[in-house]
Amino acid sequence: MKLVAEIHFNIMKAIAAQNSNLERLQTHGRNLFVFWSKRKYRVLSEQDLQVNKTMRDNSSILLKAEVDPDTASPIMLLLLASLYQYQGEPTKWAVNQIKEKKISIPPEIIYNISLYLEKE
Repeated sequence: MKLVAEIHFNIMKAIAAQNSNLERLQTHGRNLFVFWSKRKYRVLSEQDLQVNKTMRDNSSILLKAEVDPDTASPIMLLLLASLYQYQGEPTKWAVNQIKEKKISIPPEIIYNISLYLEKE
């Protein structure tokens, strides 16, 4: 799972590095939500625990709250960034989307992304 998260993280950074349309982040975030919300529990290695907690558990919370993939997209990008303490254009884009669309974030998730929300 950690390797998959690293791949997703590198895709997010690559989108930003291309200086292209950051709206592509919407698709990437939606794909993150769909992928992680469908992961089922399995035996995890110790290195996978934080990834599982951050990505799978929080996507399950969003799924239970009946958040659609497009709405979950910027939240998932911030959760992924939080794994690597990353800040950049993708996190700015995600925060702007949350603010512009007035996305309601479940309280259980706010703690994980509060660093990004407080900066803006």
